[in-house]
Amino acid sequence: MSWAQLPTDWMDLPYNKYDREYFESDQVLDALPNEEPTGLRTFVWQKDGSSSSAALMVLIALSIELGRQHFRERISLRDREPTVAMSLDKLVRVTGFARKSVVSGIGLLEEAGAVEKRLIGRANVYELLGLKNAGHWCQIPSDTLLRPDGALRMKEWPRNRALLDALKVYMALLAARNVAFNTASLSWTGIQRWTGIARRENLGTALSILFATHLISDAGDRDERSNIDKSRRYRITGLRPRPVIEVEIAPPAQRRESRRAQRRVSNPT
Repeated sequence: MSWAQLPTDWMDLPYNKYDREYFESDQVLDALPNEEPTGLRTFVWQKDGSSSSAALMVLIALSIELGRQHFRERISLRDREPTVAMSLDKLVRVTGFARKSVVSGIGLLEEAGAVEKRLIGRANVYELLGLKNAGHWCQIPSDTLLRPDGALRMKEWPRNRALLDALKVYMALLAARNVAFNTASLSWTGIQRWTGIARRENLGTALSILFATHLISDAGDRDERSNIDKSRRYRITGLRPRPVIEVEIAPPAQRRESRRAQRRVSNPT
C-alpha cells in the first residue's frame, strides 16, 4: 500500500477559479483577523498548543490505518467504508503525543468536521467525513510517512509551533496537488491564506522542515500545465501522477453550510 485517503472537505480549500484568485490576491492577508477561522486556520498554536499538532497527526494516522485496513482486506476504492477503529493507546504510540493531547486533538478534529467518533462496545470507531464523495479527499503517501516500527515519521520532530505550521502546509499541498503532474502549484500568499500562517518567516521554516525531511521537493517552474500559472511548484514524495477524473465540487461556503446541516440532524438539541 503506497497511499491512503485523507479527507479534505473540512479544510475549506478553494476548488474553482474565483476562489483561487481570492486566496492568491495581494491584499487578502489584511482580512484574516476579521474572518471566522475555518479549515486549517482553526488549528492555532497560541490557542490550543500541542493539541493542534496532535490533531493533525491523529488525522494522518487514522487515514493511514484505514488505508492499511482496506489493503489487507482487498476492498476496492468504490466499496470502501470511511470508518476505522483505533485505540487511544495506539494513537499515542504512533503520534508520540501525550494521552491528554491526543484526546484534545480528537475533539478539535470533531469540531472542525473532519471526523466523527463513536463508541462501539469498548472500541472507539472514527468516521473520516467526506471519503465517500469524489473530490472530497486527496492521496497521502502512507509508506513515506511511516517508520519501520509503524509510528509516523513526524513523531521525531520537535514539539513546537514549527511542527504545527509544517503539518498545515503539508496538508494544504496534499489537497492542492494536481494529480496529473504530482505537483502542487501555490504561491506563498496562497499557502498563508489557506493555513493562517501570517508570518512569512514561519512559513519559510515550515517549508524548510518539509524539504529537509524529504516529504516534498522543488518541482521547478515547468510542467505540462498552463504557462500562465507562475506559482512555485512542489512535488509530493511518495505519490505518482495518475489520470484526472473531473468532478463538480460546490464552493467552500456551500460545503460548510451542508456540513452544519448534517451535524444539526445528527446532533439535535
